Amino acid sequence: MDNYLLEIDSFEPAEIYSLINSFDDKSFTLLAKGSYNNFKNIFSKKANVFVKGYDSFLNTSNLTIKPLPIYKEILDIVVNDVNSMLFRDRFGMFPKRGIGVMHYLRYINIFVWNAISFLKENNFEFIYFRNTPHTIEEWILARVAEYLNVKILVTERYVLPWRYAIFAGFGKYRDVLLIEGLYPKTLNEKEVDLLDSFIKLNNKSYEKAIPSYEKNRLGKSIFKYYNPFKDISRFYQRPDLIINKYLCYKAYQSYSIEPNLENKYICFFLHYQPERTSLPEGYGFTQQLTAIIELRQATPKCISIYVKEHPSIFTNYCGVKERHPTFYKDINAIEGVQSIALDTDTFKLIDYSIATATLTGTVGLQSILRNRPVIFFGRTLMNFSGVHQYTSYDELLTFIKLITNIKIDVKKNAVLFLKQILYNSVTGINNYKGNIDVHSSKSIQQNAHLRLLEKIICQDVKKSHKAETG
Repeated sequence: MDNYLLEIDSFEPAEIYSLINSFDDKSFTLLAKGSYNNFKNIFSKKANVFVKGYDSFLNTSNLTIKPLPIYKEILDIVVNDVNSMLFRDRFGMFPKRGIGVMHYLRYINIFVWNAISFLKENNFEFIYFRNTPHTIEEWILARVAEYLNVKILVTERYVLPWRYAIFAGFGKYRDVLLIEGLYPKTLNEKEVDLLDSFIKLNNKSYEKAIPSYEKNRLGKSIFKYYNPFKDISRFYQRPDLIINKYLCYKAYQSYSIEPNLENKYICFFLHYQPERTSLPEGYGFTQQLTAIIELRQATPKCISIYVKEHPSIFTNYCGVKERHPTFYKDINAIEGVQSIALDTDTFKLIDYSIATATLTGTVGLQSILRNRPVIFFGRTLMNFSGVHQYTSYDELLTFIKLITNIKIDVKKNAVLFLKQILYNSVTGINNYKGNIDVHSSKSIQQNAHLRLLEKIICQDVKKSHKAETG
């Protein structure tokens, strides 16, 4: 019986039940954390479905069942991966097992041992993750599976906020999985119209193009970007968050200036953190100061580096682990680097720039649609002239020299690329009527992920049938 390991914690249990119910001749192990009990209850009578919580990887009852010679080698890979440490910092210190790095290493030891045993005992066709693994447990499991050559499949957004595709692997560079019959050969006319509208929208004012989830967080008048009274009512049980945001906002305001748009400059747009898009998808640049320093030293001194903070740092959550007042001091201490006022129009900054830079952000797509080159320090799926994905200092230096001497029609390249995406991805939209909020609808994401998950299971079913009859 074919066996599949699926990470399903963020799905609705009823949707997963409906999907799996049609594959009674297959075996499924479902990985869940926060929704473990819900999935356990709904699948309690399904003999071919096993719901597994991540806590089971911390079971110490069978550490001596059989020797695992590869254990230490895999452990070293996980421990020496900087993302393993960054995830520990993001998600806490595991007080149940002690506080501090020493006890975290013990946690990793036990998790890695059990993950090796689990994966070797089960012959999974593949492990599926919805999005890049971005919790401690998912990351360690993926690293172990990678070492054991277990196929890892990830469904993720394919540049456009309503289009999704399947990718093999979970690293910075991964290939879209092109399977016959997986993606559409012809397009719905309304889908093409939606793309055209999206492109036009991002060539209008920023006030019209700003994603609704960002717009809804903005306040009014003097409280547009920071409202201490709102924070007091929201975070009254976490005074540390209230104080930290106040100090960070004051620090940013003290360093930021109104930009001189007549200057030659590259604008670096900071990411909101914590988020998957910087950890792990920053891949070496989760600490964004690293990217800013690398950008500054690769850019001629006659070109300024402007840095603009993500507004949600002050309109939403400002974590003490992700932002500190001295962060802005360090940025502005770099020669030729300057923080920019929060109320500076983002599209105006893009339009007057030589190029923009970011880790993986939406602003990159907005920039190319406004005909400006982009530098991505983290993961990106965009690959055409005018877009640079960081690989090395020398390559970055070469790209910056190119864009300062030659004008590239980035928008033309981008439009062609986006149209091609429609044939290499699936939509999450069921109904094209009315105004579609492509940025904020969770149903769009879930619809697309479920469609792709069903496709890859069906594809494996077809392969196994061929093997049985071959």
